Amino acid sequence: MTKDTPSGDHDRIKSVGVSLDIVTTLAQGPARTITELANELDRSPSNVLAHLRTLQERDFVVEEENQYRPGLRYYEIGTSVRETYPLFVYGTDPADDLAADTGEFVWLMVKERGRGYYVYKSAGNAAVESGAYTTGSRWPLNASASGKVLLAHMDDVEIEAVLDTHGLEQVTPNTIT
Repeated sequence: MTKDTPSGDHDRIKSVGVSLDIVTTLAQGPARTITELANELDRSPSNVLAHLRTLQERDFVVEEENQYRPGLRYYEIGTSVRETYPLFVYGTDPADDLAADTGEFVWLMVKERGRGYYVYKSAGNAAVESGAYTTGSRWPLNASASGKVLLAHMDDVEIEAVLDTHGLEQVTPNTIT
């Protein structure tokens, strides 16, 4: 279980949690065999295989040469979700204008459950790519300029909730905590 997982499982479906653990594990590295996944997750190979087959039927997992990886179905869903956010719907044109005017990068970030997600990037003609951020990436709010802007516009109760859940995470040696 990750620290983002709520405690108490009286109203949870454990098998969904197992499937999500499998998907999360696959997303964090190279493709894996059933045995590698079973060992990493401390589950039986038959249990992992049953989950993988279900995920595979729905295009959430792809098998190639006896190894499994996440399928691009997640990209399709993520794109659909992103396109419903009001900041994305109404913010991309102004972001493009600002990037053109300044010559720099303009990022749009939304917050969800105390984290920041980059949903859009626009590059001006003088923008220098750092490679630190990617569209769709999730960041601690204290670890990026965009996240700090979001924190600055939260009330004390919201800030305390973020700090209680996530603390001040150090992403690089220069992250202010």
